[in-house]
Amino acid sequence: MKSYKQPDVILRRKKQEPKAADPFDRREPQPQAPTPSGRKLPDEYYDKEAMSLSDGRSAAPAKPRELYYPPRRDYKLIDGIDPCQLFMAYHLGITADNQFRPQNIHDLARRFRSSPDRINEALKAYELDAETVMSTDFDLAMAQIDIRVAPEGVSKSELGRQLYEDFRAAPRFKRDWHEELRRDAEENQRIFNKLK
Repeated sequence: MKSYKQPDVILRRKKQEPKAADPFDRREPQPQAPTPSGRKLPDEYYDKEAMSLSDGRSAAPAKPRELYYPPRRDYKLIDGIDPCQLFMAYHLGITADNQFRPQNIHDLARRFRSSPDRINEALKAYELDAETVMSTDFDLAMAQIDIRVAPEGVSKSELGRQLYEDFRAAPRFKRDWHEELRRDAEENQRIFNKLK
C-alpha cells in the first residue's frame, strides 16, 4: 500500500492592524482612602480617569462638603425597640434568625410587635430615617453588600453592630438639594444635546 506524504504547507499569519493605545492602560492607580467604616476599596474606585465622562470632559467638581459631628446621645426607647436592632433590620436587612432579607415597615412592625406608624416614629426619633442616612458620610450600600456576602460562620448581627457604630461615628453634612438638582439638570442637558 502506497503512503502519500502531505505537502509542506506554510501557514501565513494574517496581518494584524496595530492596536490603538488605550488610555486606560496607561492609568496610574490612585492612593487608597479608607471608607467611613475603615474598609479599603479597590484602586479602580479612585481612578479619576475612569470616572471622567466618555467624551473626555471631566465632571464638574462638586463643592466640598462641610462635615460636622453631631453629639452622641442616648435615645428614649419607643415600644422597647433597640436603635441598633432597628438599624440592622431596616437598613442592613438582618433578620431575627441572623440571615439577610430586605424588610419593609410592615415586616418590622410584625417583628417588633408594633405598628408601622410607631416604626416610622422610631426611625425619626433614633435618627435612622432616610433623610438623615442620606446626609451622613457613611457608605450604606457597601455596608449592605458586606452583610449580604458575609461568609458562613460570620455572625451578621455582630457585623451589623460594628456597622451601626461606624454609622453613628460618621460625620454628617447639610445637603443642598437645589444645587444638586441644578447640577444634575445641567449634566442631563449636556448629554441630551450631544445625542441630538
